[in-house]
Amino acid sequence: MPIGVNSSVGCSSMQRKRAHGRKSFAEIAKECCKIEGIKYYCAIDPDSGCTYIQENFDSGNLVRHFRNKHKTAAEIKGLFPDGNQEKRSRVITKRLVSVDKRTYVEGTIKLVTQHNLPLNCFQWEGLKMLLDPIADAVNIKVSRSNIKVWISAAANKLKSIMAVEMKHKLVSIKLDSASRHGRHVLGINAQYELNGKLVIRTLGMIEVDQRQTAVFLRDKVLETLRVYDLKLDQIFSITVDNGSNMVATVKKINLR
Repeated sequence: MPIGVNSSVGCSSMQRKRAHGRKSFAEIAKECCKIEGIKYYCAIDPDSGCTYIQENFDSGNLVRHFRNKHKTAAEIKGLFPDGNQEKRSRVITKRLVSVDKRTYVEGTIKLVTQHNLPLNCFQWEGLKMLLDPIADAVNIKVSRSNIKVWISAAANKLKSIMAVEMKHKLVSIKLDSASRHGRHVLGINAQYELNGKLVIRTLGMIEVDQRQTAVFLRDKVLETLRVYDLKLDQIFSITVDNGSNMVATVKKINLR
């Protein structure tokens, strides 16, 4: 059989592309390089600052570099089969992670209460990519309304725990008023002994939107004490700053 027949049957993909008037990947890749002697510098995207160099021309590695590091430019140049990027099925490996519903809820609550993230953070695309698979695994739904319910439940539980801690104990109260960004907050702290140690607990951070008169502040303090079932005869001392309304508040509490 003549040699010419065999050679046409074994025609390479490069030869087929040439036969159809198309350049081969190797030819395109060489055109996308800056050549200095035997060195080939990546120049497919001059603005990228790429420093890829080949000492000797290797079309396979060069095309692979263009596809991986300069996908958009490689697609425009026709360095993907049929002019498109190679699409490979993405395989996500399943991993064993020790987490339960309680841990997940505690973590989401802390993102808001400890780390100051807004409630709408659970709608952020990036955070959803991380949290939604875990939520599905523990069979729980995360939403703005759910987070509010969880935070409220956690706060009520903490109040119950502190009420038990302070039961029948002498407690020192500290009052402090602060203003920031146009918001006024009354802080109420309690100090008491627990298992041989002095502990400090925040009983309330109360936002106020009216004049902080002595009567108003007294009522807010007494409301807070009732939440924890604290009696006035348990109050050992009340510490305040030198503000006249604060001093008057303490006097009015003592008069009741």
